[in-house]
Amino acid sequence: MKIAYGSPVEADRETLFSVYADSREDEISQFGWPLEQQRAFLRMQFEQREAAYQLQFPLAETKLIIEGDKIAGRMIVERSSAMILLVDVALLRCARRKGIGSAVIRDLQAEAADHDVPIVLHVDRYNIDGLRFYVAKGFQITGESQINYTLKWNPTKTKR
Repeated sequence: MKIAYGSPVEADRETLFSVYADSREDEISQFGWPLEQQRAFLRMQFEQREAAYQLQFPLAETKLIIEGDKIAGRMIVERSSAMILLVDVALLRCARRKGIGSAVIRDLQAEAADHDVPIVLHVDRYNIDGLRFYVAKGFQITGESQINYTLKWNPTKTKR
């Protein structure tokens, strides 16, 4: 599977919001709120999260994940000489369980191996499917807090 990555422009802001809203829809729909209230809440959270990420990870890059000619999701990655930090990744529901997430992780692992740096990420404690996914991709739990697990993938020392 061939995945492409694009740098979003201002015109993609609604697409980024749609990816965020889609990734939270199951959770928010359980609140029992009217759809209009759900969307307003998600919009507020999206704007706050974007601002927080810009403050916490000023060097991070946001990339659209593209499969074929369709946007499948987005990821935020901060690269340094010490590691690749996968700040956040989200796939649209229609793009899940199709190998797209696996392809994204393989691409990051290849990049990490080329630079001989680990990949670090965090998974919310309630996201058991996400935790299983990353463990199956070779990530190991290296820490935990009340809200998330820290996972790390180390490249093998032998180059391909």
